[in-house]
Amino acid sequence: MKKVWKKLTVLLLGAVMLLVALPVQAANFCHVTLDGNKITAVYYPGKNSGYNEIAIGQIVERSKSSSLKNLKSSNKSVLTVKATKYKNGNMYSTEIMAHAKKAGTATVSFKAGGKSYKVKVTVKGYANPVAYIKVGGTKLSATKFKKTNVASLKYAKFANKNCKITVKPAKGWKLSGKIQFLSDYYESDGYKVPTQTLVVNGKNVVIKGRKPSKSFSPCLQMVLVNSKTGVSEIVRVDFK
Repeated sequence: MKKVWKKLTVLLLGAVMLLVALPVQAANFCHVTLDGNKITAVYYPGKNSGYNEIAIGQIVERSKSSSLKNLKSSNKSVLTVKATKYKNGNMYSTEIMAHAKKAGTATVSFKAGGKSYKVKVTVKGYANPVAYIKVGGTKLSATKFKKTNVASLKYAKFANKNCKITVKPAKGWKLSGKIQFLSDYYESDGYKVPTQTLVVNGKNVVIKGRKPSKSFSPCLQMVLVNSKTGVSEIVRVDFK
């Protein structure tokens, strides 16, 4: 009889453990990745600013219903925030982005998976980082980049020509890495992914690519870094 009771006790304990474990197995998996607790970005003035979008972080969950709550910016005059949700395989991702509106500071805060998160964002004002840019024999002076980080040239003038690209940084700035020539793009999951050629400063590249349109123009793009502050800025030359 004792053996029977022992077996029943083991079976009952197993059943109780299974019932306790079930809610844990059904609980939502939630993983939050931040781009940093402190982020420094640049506000680019003018109409060309796709560069004013700032990545804050990403939430990956098993549940279709996002656990994201109370997403806000402490200073909406400096930056606003939004969340975009999309399916990622058998999981669901929520991308948190901020949009810079002017120089200043703001804190982005939110809750996810029952935890609270805060990211301090410092937005710097744009400062022209180039003395000049030369494409072949055409020189774009510093004044072209005084109020905006994007200048433009006529595509027809340079199409299919092998042009030497020279970037002269302004005092206190240096070119970071190689220059990108974005000539075309392809579609991937609803996004336009540019095809690029990397160009060493002072070397040549053939200006050839997709015909300019309202949604895309071939361009030269480069990153310059302030030697003192470490702030990075993007400068672009569009061929329209």
